[in-house]
Amino acid sequence: MKKIKSLFISLKNGWSTPPEGRYLTFREMACYGFSGLGVSFIVNVITAVITATQIPYIYEIDVIHGTIIFSIVGVSNLLIQPFFGKMLQNTKTKFGRYKPYIIGIAPVISFFVVLATWLPQVDSMTFRVVYAYCTCIPVLVLWNIWYNTFYMIPAVMTPVSQERTDMLSPVGLIMGFAPTVMNFIIGPIRAHFMSQGREYMAFRLMGLISTGI
Repeated sequence: MKKIKSLFISLKNGWSTPPEGRYLTFREMACYGFSGLGVSFIVNVITAVITATQIPYIYEIDVIHGTIIFSIVGVSNLLIQPFFGKMLQNTKTKFGRYKPYIIGIAPVISFFVVLATWLPQVDSMTFRVVYAYCTCIPVLVLWNIWYNTFYMIPAVMTPVSQERTDMLSPVGLIMGFAPTVMNFIIGPIRAHFMSQGREYMAFRLMGLISTGI
């Protein structure tokens, strides 16, 4: 009983004041952890739907386009990363170095995720191909930048390596919870629309739900 009481007191005191030898409050660590849940929902739908093998299937285009899209993304990342890294190093705001980019990119990538999963139901193959390139490439490029930047935050929040480890461990558990939730929600929805021959509606809802959460 004493141990439970002591733990409760420690949590209460550490919620607004960092424990001795630490730089972060429990509130700051909790906020970072739960923000990771939102990141994970979006990342989960990207890795499940917007892949080299899934793109040709969901857009009903030639298989080669999935490979080409990922090749373009790979080259784009090689060109963009050095410039973006330099931008991060030169960024100095009252909100910190990384937070403006994470907050700023979030609505943009959410917008493109919705577009990428809002599959066009048109007969024109050319239109579907162009649509796939114009939506999937921005999603994949932004995802790489956004996801990596999110994981850089602990490095500037605290110089204590053990504190960074303590901070990232629960984040991994929380982010791992997102796929379970998405499967629980989307599984029955996808099965329902597949039985009607309208699987595209399941992908649309997947994009809306993941970005909404």
